[in-house]
Amino acid sequence: MSRRQRVVAFIAAIAVLIALWILPVPFVALNPGPTFNTIGSYNGQPLIKITGTKTYPTSGTLSMTTVSESGGPYGFVSLGAAMKAWLDPSAAVVPTKTLYPDNVNSSQAIQEGTAAFTGSQNDAVAAAMNYLHIPVTNHVVVDAVVIGSPADGVYKPGDEIIAVDGVPVSTSQEAITAIRKHKVGDNVTTTVVRDGKKMDLTTTTRALGPSHPHTPSVGLSISDVVEPPFTITFSLSDVGGPSAGTMFALGIIDQLTPEMINAGKNVAGTGTIDAQGNVGAIGGVVQKIAGAARDGAKLFVLPASNCPDLTRVPGGIVATPVNTLSQAVNVIKKWAAGGTVPRCPKQ
Repeated sequence: MSRRQRVVAFIAAIAVLIALWILPVPFVALNPGPTFNTIGSYNGQPLIKITGTKTYPTSGTLSMTTVSESGGPYGFVSLGAAMKAWLDPSAAVVPTKTLYPDNVNSSQAIQEGTAAFTGSQNDAVAAAMNYLHIPVTNHVVVDAVVIGSPADGVYKPGDEIIAVDGVPVSTSQEAITAIRKHKVGDNVTTTVVRDGKKMDLTTTTRALGPSHPHTPSVGLSISDVVEPPFTITFSLSDVGGPSAGTMFALGIIDQLTPEMINAGKNVAGTGTIDAQGNVGAIGGVVQKIAGAARDGAKLFVLPASNCPDLTRVPGGIVATPVNTLSQAVNVIKKWAAGGTVPRCPKQ
């Protein structure tokens, strides 16, 4: 082979390697995302703002943690990026199909994530009010409308459902039960409040899905939105998923009680929450604790059911499992006072 041929072959080999390195692969790369202090500020505004009642000073952090995703419905991840994540103990690479169905695009993924995030805020308010024994008013609100469903073009997110077929409903479960008393193909009329105006909306039910051919549905996602006797607003945006619920609830409680839960120290965590204060499992716990440690947290609160997923705990941080909001408050207070708290087995 001549010198010229060797040079051409070398250049061709480099080109092939570059092409392979940037080749899109059907995976999602998960990396530690940013943390957000629920008792701090975001874009110059309090992340959680409470008005209309007495609040108390806070200090330190009670940070929610996130996972940064690339690939899947959010674009493509290259072979090079995937290999880099494979080699990083704080990152992960998973097949796209394990996280998202084939037909989910970026706008749908963002919409679902945003709805879940908004739901986590409402659940956090409900859980915090329940913990503090503060009475609330409940509203049944449309979160989302399924595209192409009977409700599409009839309902709008934010509609408050106050009755089904003329019968008042006060919880989302009551509304769902009333709709499912019908047969597939029946008409259902709900009374809603939209922009302060009451109106009746009628739709025809269809089957919930192939696996539930006899369960009627109109294509609505509804939830219970609680209204405390004062105003709680959240300034954080551009984040998706339900896993911030526990930390949101802790942030609300910290502002409404004289004693600082964390004694001014740096705490982070994750976990879904329901109105009763039950802490639920989440995904990406390895990435979330890595982000917490990176940003200076010394205690990481996580759902007890996620302890087996915590294959790696960064140095300098304690991972403590909880099952309820009350447990979360108690372990943070105990740790902040210098006490010993439960730890996940990997530590």
